[in-house]
Amino acid sequence: MPPKPNPKSNLGTPAGPNIAAESNRAAQLLATGKPAEAAQIYTALLANQPTNASLHFNLACALQNGGRQGDAIAHYLAALELQPTLVSAANNLANAFMGMGRQDDAATYFRLALASDPNHANALTCLGGLLLDTGQDAEALELLERAVARYPQNFNARVLLVQACDRAERRDEADRHLAKAAELKPDDANVRNNIGTRLLSAGQAADAVHEMERAVALDPAAAMLHSNLVLSRLYLPNLSADDHLAEARLWNERHGKPRLGRLPAPTNTREPDRALRVGYVSADFYRHPVGFFMNGPLARHDRAKFKIYCYSSGRPDAYTEQLRHQGDIWRDVRRASDDDLARTIRADGIDILVDLAGHTAANRLTVFAMRTAPVQIVGGGHTGTTGLDAADYLISDPFETPEGYERFYSEKLLRMPHDYVCYTPPGYAPPINELPAEANGAITFCCYNNIAKLNDEVASDWAEILKKVPGSRLKIEARPLKQTATADRLRAMFTAHGIAGERILLGGGAPHEKFLDFYLQADIALDPFPYSGGLTTLESLWMGVPVVTMPGEGFATRHSLSHVSNLGHAELVAADRADYIRIAVDLAKDRARLAELRKSLRPQMAKSPLIDAVGYTRALEQAYRAAWRKWCAA
Repeated sequence: MPPKPNPKSNLGTPAGPNIAAESNRAAQLLATGKPAEAAQIYTALLANQPTNASLHFNLACALQNGGRQGDAIAHYLAALELQPTLVSAANNLANAFMGMGRQDDAATYFRLALASDPNHANALTCLGGLLLDTGQDAEALELLERAVARYPQNFNARVLLVQACDRAERRDEADRHLAKAAELKPDDANVRNNIGTRLLSAGQAADAVHEMERAVALDPAAAMLHSNLVLSRLYLPNLSADDHLAEARLWNERHGKPRLGRLPAPTNTREPDRALRVGYVSADFYRHPVGFFMNGPLARHDRAKFKIYCYSSGRPDAYTEQLRHQGDIWRDVRRASDDDLARTIRADGIDILVDLAGHTAANRLTVFAMRTAPVQIVGGGHTGTTGLDAADYLISDPFETPEGYERFYSEKLLRMPHDYVCYTPPGYAPPINELPAEANGAITFCCYNNIAKLNDEVASDWAEILKKVPGSRLKIEARPLKQTATADRLRAMFTAHGIAGERILLGGGAPHEKFLDFYLQADIALDPFPYSGGLTTLESLWMGVPVVTMPGEGFATRHSLSHVSNLGHAELVAADRADYIRIAVDLAKDRARLAELRKSLRPQMAKSPLIDAVGYTRALEQAYRAAWRKWCAA
């Protein structure tokens, strides 16, 4: 947040003896929280000195402090016209534009400020942040490095530089800057949350949860910090579905219930069979599991019965452009406040609003909490119950939530007939190769999931599998493993269970176009627990690699169960940890069975409900219509 603008003391040559005194009085009024009175004085002074750039600047400061951004902008522009090198005017004008959401104009004037003062702290920091927001990562990194080099105590620049270094895959540098930010402000909630996020991505879930709990304690009003805690707890092996529901309901008490009543009740017409307006809200309309899952339905909705609106709050990429043209109306709402987004959704007349995030990053559950649409549904992309009173339904399936599992959800369950999501295989998926074990002479197990899902219980069972399959190896690919310390820590988990380090093959991942090639090197995929694979399991099956899984009670533990069961391979589902080890070992010893699965999984999948986008979308529409009719009848 940029500082409030302050007036300048250098007024140039005054036209009368009282100008300086009056200006000082105005500055004192502004300093004591009376911007309107200060503005009156500066306005009077300008009547006598209309070409005094500093007076225009000071009046603009007073107006900006008083919330009159538009009037302030006019006087900043006047000051710059009179004195183009007035750095403070350019910087404050940029801040004003930033506050109005006019990011391009803000960037223009931050650049003008830097042209006169290349080391201006606020301009370097804010322009760096704006460029990060618009995907201009390289220039952002250069500006933020300058800001930190020049001003080592600049906390905001440090925090942004962490993000910039991550984007450049300079994770070690990012860690150093985050540690410095923590030294500068050890009790900053966002810093603690960022530390927790980094620990989670490195596979240290328990430590991550501790940091996120600390963040929530420091800033209990921050809904997103609490969402991060709700999500991170799903990775802990010692928590039950009841525990997860309790934390989600606590989120609702703190951040959901207080927002109910901020909007008047929806006034949509209660016509059960009319064409409906469906709004999808997501920060993940890009090359992300949600983007892949929504590719099919967005393109196949029956446009005679449903008009589709997409509210995108994430950074776009090339895949976003593909999705953008599949709905009817696309709205970029990255910079929209909760109130602004809610007003937009209401103005669009949305009948059914679908959240595609749950408590994942950049969610907009606080908008759903307002009861923005008559019917509100938690759809594909969630990880379990939101706990939200204003979420009416949750999309599920008979495997994710069999009968009797309703008690783990605050929402009513809308069970799809098959899988709760629909997979669209990418065109760049490579052809299936021969079983790698035939060429290698040994079985290669793999896991290409987020390593946040790997814990000591997982390592213990995987180590037991490796011991029972002589000569076998385990291949793990994930971006955080590019960091030596993370790779060493993960390898040490297995050596602690008696597995030599050379049997653990670690890699730093790859862009998605090349990522599926990793399955060409693997024979069997091992699903982690308690947080199961989702997209990774579907990709593994498409690449002919069977996935051994062990579900629990919670939604996030059962993704792979649903995927392999819908494909007709319930024999890959373990009842307990001993069964999990047995299935993996037996499969590894049956080369003929593995070779047959290698050839048959993709053809089976091509004919299955897992990629039947038309059938999935028709079932989804039936679920939407049923929910709508219940609202109409209420």
